[in-house]
Amino acid sequence: MRSIFTLAAALLAHGLALAQCPLEVKGSGEDQPFRVTASATDQVLLVDLILDDEWHAYARDVGGGRPVELSVDAGCDFAAAGRVGLPETEGARLEGTVRLRLPLERTGEGDELRATLSIQVCDALECLVPMTLTLSGEVKPLGVLLVVAEADARAERIAGWLVERGFAVEMATYADVTLEACDAHDVVLADSNVFQAHGVDRKTIQRFPRTATPVVAVGFIGTELVEAHGVAMTSGYI
Repeated sequence: MRSIFTLAAALLAHGLALAQCPLEVKGSGEDQPFRVTASATDQVLLVDLILDDEWHAYARDVGGGRPVELSVDAGCDFAAAGRVGLPETEGARLEGTVRLRLPLERTGEGDELRATLSIQVCDALECLVPMTLTLSGEVKPLGVLLVVAEADARAERIAGWLVERGFAVEMATYADVTLEACDAHDVVLADSNVFQAHGVDRKTIQRFPRTATPVVAVGFIGTELVEAHGVAMTSGYI
């Protein structure tokens, strides 16, 4: 059981790359010496600030320009779950491409995220007027199809563990899983009890859908599933 939870934790971290939802950025206007892009999962808001050469912003107040501030607006379905993460730089100057990370927690039943970015940029001659940008969009949880030998107490425990950590989980068995169900999710998690205890025959494993969705294949079934799909691999036990 510990191995499936360890893999699920890795899946949660990897899910940041798989399920980032792009956000609309408004308020910067045209011909500015910087650009902003933003995306989010239901765990973190990511804002990329791309500054032109010779321009900079500030991570904190050093008596010059106004520091960058990022916050989640009240009334949406999310709230900040921590402080904004900014790179440590000499003199608190932010130059080039800078990523801001704000931890999130879901507080509503919907998927709406609204946030505000306050920024002032400067060069060697002047600081521009401070600007307020709005970030908005829908942020849906990572969809996981959990495929199991049977929908027993063990499978329900795994599904519950994933749901508690922000995944949207549906379950299928190896006997009834379909290509359509696999393709409709962000990740397929193919679980396995140890060795032959799973009770799934080799023909059933070999019929597993050849989905374009990433598959995390666990344990004894996982090894046979990967081999059945013609993937060269090595495996072992720790």
